[in-house]
Amino acid sequence: DPRVSGWARRAADEAIRAGSHTEAVAFLQTAIARCPSESSVERAELLQILSIEQYMIDKLPEAIATIETALGLWSELGDADGLSAAHDRCALYQYYSGHLAAAERHSDLATEVARTDGSELRLGFARSTRGYLAFRRNDFPLAAACDSDALHIAHHLDNEVLRLLSEIVDKAAAIASGDDAARASLLERVDDALGSSHD
Repeated sequence: DPRVSGWARRAADEAIRAGSHTEAVAFLQTAIARCPSESSVERAELLQILSIEQYMIDKLPEAIATIETALGLWSELGDADGLSAAHDRCALYQYYSGHLAAAERHSDLATEVARTDGSELRLGFARSTRGYLAFRRNDFPLAAACDSDALHIAHHLDNEVLRLLSEIVDKAAAIASGDDAARASLLERVDDALGSSHD
């Protein structure tokens, strides 16, 4: 019943805003179960949101399984931005699960899909994620290259969220490489992100 699915999604949105992630998971599962189409943008979006909420309650294996289902749907739908975003999200979940190689594979796929068929903004976020993973591996030259790409796109599109994400990773990589002068700049970027509710 699409009415039940719509009600459950609105209830999930309220739960997310309230920080009630366990309740959000339950509502999202209801919304997905009652979603009228087995293969639709709405279902893929719901799965993507569900994976985030599962991650928020420390259900990483479930989050990975959910986002992998979303990956298949976005691929069926031929939605490049949705597919790239799902690969990006899966990359982060795999990293937090301790699977860096798998995380990097998904991140590279996110970039490839976005570069080939996706939007410029999606490519920027994909490069930002790849820069973060490179930084965590201590591959500072790759991190810098990825963040340079992301920052270029952020400035070109005037997207503040992408700019802040990329600058934070860029400054952290600079500090790790021995650039102590980047420390104050990093703190400024973190303050900017917190002040803009991007934490």
